[in-house]
Amino acid sequence: MANLLSLKLGWKDVIPLFAEGEGPEQRLRTALEAALGALRDAEPFESFETPESLENAVSTLAEANAATETVENWTPVTVSKVLHRRRAHIVPLNDSRVRDFYGVRPTQSKLLRKALWEDINENADWLNELASSKTTPDGRPLSLLRLADILIWMSYATSQ
Repeated sequence: MANLLSLKLGWKDVIPLFAEGEGPEQRLRTALEAALGALRDAEPFESFETPESLENAVSTLAEANAATETVENWTPVTVSKVLHRRRAHIVPLNDSRVRDFYGVRPTQSKLLRKALWEDINENADWLNELASSKTTPDGRPLSLLRLADILIWMSYATSQ
């Protein structure tokens, strides 16, 4: 699923996560599973009172990001694209276009989340109106976080 978001994960990147052992790859898989479980019933990204309360809620996401440090071809960008497909209401995409839009580096996931949170909350009125008129291809409501990502990507596409 994550490859639909322009990742290029192959079997050599994924199979080691499921191998026997307790190495870096298995720790990453455990961290990804923990984040998926913990974020399943999380409130929407924009609903947190402060960026700090958001960070507390996504602590397992931060742990999954940290677990990539010793796993080849896995970064916070990869984690965001893997988890976003399943938790689009709480896990923002950390890709080059979104980072460029906010002027942050790939390793600055916390700054990216803060900037997105501030932007979404400042523009919640019209974002809510627009999101309420759209659904995902499979009929689910469009989250404000996913809408923000789409709008950032569209602004990039139209500026080219």
